[in-house]
Order: sequence, then C-alpha cells, then structure tokens
Amino acid sequence: KAKSVVDTLDQVWTSYCETLQQNGKSLEFVERTYQSIFGWTGWCMILANHLLPFHNEYLPSYQDVAGRKDYLNDVSGTLGLQLLELGFGQTKYEIDVLRAAWKNLIDAEAFREEVLATFDAKKPRRSSSITSAGTIERLP
Repeated sequence: KAKSVVDTLDQVWTSYCETLQQNGKSLEFVERTYQSIFGWTGWCMILANHLLPFHNEYLPSYQDVAGRKDYLNDVSGTLGLQLLELGFGQTKYEIDVLRAAWKNLIDAEAFREEVLATFDAKKPRRSSSITSAGTIERLP
C-alpha cells in the first residue's frame, strides 16, 4: 500500500512497465516512454500550473498562508523546468537513473519547503554553497 503520492506514482509506473514488457516492448522502449512522460509532465506543469495557474486554487495548501500562492507557483515552474530537461534533454537515461532523478527532485523540493518554513524574515539570509557537481550543500 502506498504511503504518499510519490509511492503511488512509483507503483503505477512499476505496473505499467511490467505490462509493457509482458506485451513484448523492449526495455529501451520502456525507458524512452518513462523519460518522455517526465518531459510532458514538465511541459504541463509549466503551462497549466506556472504560467496560467490553472486550477491551482483547488490545491489543499494554496490558500493557507500568505505568500503560499507565489511559493506553489515557483515550485511548479522549477519542477516543470527540471522535468522538461530530464525528459526532453539530449541524454538518454536508464530506468533506475530516471527513478532516482524523480525521487531526488521531489526530495529537493521537500527540503526547500522545510527551509522556507523555518525562514525568519527578520534574520539576515544565509546562502548555501553549490558544489562542483551542482548540488546544494546544506548549511548547519
């Protein structure tokens, strides 16, 4: 039983992947399909949720806190761009790399929300350092 939306999507993808392979599709076809799903999801997020804020008012946390609309709009744009790059970029990834990349994107946004939730506007902002690999190091 899934414990979160991410787990649910992972279970759906696993079942879909197995069904495709049982019906004679190659692993390469499955990988390209999965990668394409990321690209189209990114495109839809940017267009429907970031540029047009279409149906965002129905999201449970959209009206909770002042500034929440801007934050959710920013998240949909950021994730959308990252998914576009993952899905339609020049690199072809294997299934395990795609799954790990998807989970890393979600974890990064969850961490970002934790940081923003504890941010006090009265204190000076601290910067994080970006490593040579392009990842952000968490400051103590």
